[in-house]
Amino acid sequence: MELQDIDLKELIERETGEHFNRQGYIKCPFHRFKEIWKDIAGYEGYYQVSNSGKIRSVNRIIIYSDGRIFRYNGRDLKTTLNKGYVNVKLSKHSKVETFKVHRLVAEAFISNPLNLPQINHKDENKTNNNVDNLEWCTGKYNMNYGTVIQRVKNNTNHKLIGEKLKNKNGKKLYQYSLKGKLIKIYPSIHEAVRNGFDKGAINRCIKKKVKTHKGFIFSLHKLVG
Repeated sequence: MELQDIDLKELIERETGEHFNRQGYIKCPFHRFKEIWKDIAGYEGYYQVSNSGKIRSVNRIIIYSDGRIFRYNGRDLKTTLNKGYVNVKLSKHSKVETFKVHRLVAEAFISNPLNLPQINHKDENKTNNNVDNLEWCTGKYNMNYGTVIQRVKNNTNHKLIGEKLKNKNGKKLYQYSLKGKLIKIYPSIHEAVRNGFDKGAINRCIKKKVKTHKGFIFSLHKLVG
C-alpha cells in the first residue's frame, strides 16, 4: 500500500510539476497566490504596479524648501476606462500623464527580448490585466487573435445596415445652383452632410429660414420652372 502511495505521488509530481511536503500536502508555488508589487519605470519611489493589475502610490516623505516635512501615505489609485482599456493617471513634479494599466503590468513583469510593440489580452477581456492574461505580440498577431476578425466583421455589418436604414428612411434632397439649376440629388440629408454640408444649415434652407447654404439652394422638392 505504501508503495502505491509513493508511485501516485511520483506520478502527480511528474505530470504537474508540483511537490509534496512531509505531511503529504502539495506544496504550491507561493508566487501564484501572492500579489507582487514592482516600481513603475520612471516613477520609482512614487508608484508601483502589481502582477494582478493594481496600481498604488507608495509611502514617502516630502521635505519642502521651508523645512516643513510631510509624510505621504500610499494608496490604491482609481482607474478609468477608455475604449475598453483600463487607464491610470500618474503624477510627478506637477506633471500628470495617463497610462494604460496593461502596458504597465507587461513592462514590469513580462520580458520582451524581441522588442514586440503590442500587448495581447489572452482572454480578449481588456479589463483583465492580470500578468497571466497578457503577452507581448506584433500588431498583426493582435489584430488576428481570437474572435477579433469576426467582431470587426459584425461591427462593419451593423454600420452598413445602419447606413441603409438612414438612406431608406430619409427623403431625397435636391441641391440647386443660385440660378435654379439642379446640381445633385442626395438620397438623404445624411448623404449631403457626408459631402461636407452642414445639417443644421440644410434644415434652415428647407424650412426657408435662410435662402442658401454655401452658395446653393437645398429643397426636399423639385423646383418648378
